[in-house]
Amino acid sequence: MLLLALFLAACAAAGDPGPPPPITIIAAPTLATPTVPVAAAAVVRATRPPTLAPPTATPLPTVTPALQYTADGPVTSSMALLGLAAEPFAARGDPRAPLTVVEFTDFGCPYCGRFHQETFPLLLAEYIEQGRVYYVVKDLPITSRHGVLAAQAAECGGEQGRYWPMHSALFAEQQAWYGEEADALRRIRVAALATGADVEQLIACVASEQQIANVLANTAEARQLQLLGTPAFFINGRLLAGAQPIDIWREILDAALAEGS
Repeated sequence: MLLLALFLAACAAAGDPGPPPPITIIAAPTLATPTVPVAAAAVVRATRPPTLAPPTATPLPTVTPALQYTADGPVTSSMALLGLAAEPFAARGDPRAPLTVVEFTDFGCPYCGRFHQETFPLLLAEYIEQGRVYYVVKDLPITSRHGVLAAQAAECGGEQGRYWPMHSALFAEQQAWYGEEADALRRIRVAALATGADVEQLIACVASEQQIANVLANTAEARQLQLLGTPAFFINGRLLAGAQPIDIWREILDAALAEGS
């Protein structure tokens, strides 16, 4: 049986953001079928809210791994099943929570910005801070000219314990990532100052590419999972794409929590 998935409101390619894409769903295989790239799945116009689809790239082992603590942070069982590494800075909540949500995001993607301005604060209050969701962010800078710089700036903020304030500040003026590099660097400086970070230390971190390996590793993970757009979310290993409204998130998360109870 095919699971209907992916109610798309997502960014997919480099360049200036255009008009919102049509609402679509993508048919994805169940775990028992051979893996099929997301790009090859059949696309039809949506007639109902999305359900979750299983991931379409990494084969799942037969034994569910336990929660692991690594030098870079926790790796939950669903992260391990997807072949995802820990994030040293970009994680919130209790890794022992019943649900793990992993988001692949791009600071230049307007749909990612919309999600973090409108929906994420509600998820934080209702699920993450309540111990029901462990939330992990990974970088997939595919839309804007300087998205890689912004991603590095967030991770460099993490070195100073300011990943999440930098994360919010970098989403505040997304057009900065589409212009000249000098403008992008000025925006990073303003964001660092607003978060109370050591500005010169953070700029030096970006200039020396101290966090580029982290960003590239995230991108490689997204490629392995055959993700083609942002934002993309894995909820206990199942894929949800696009900037969904909070009502959709509540429906999905509450159903997943009920399944595990």
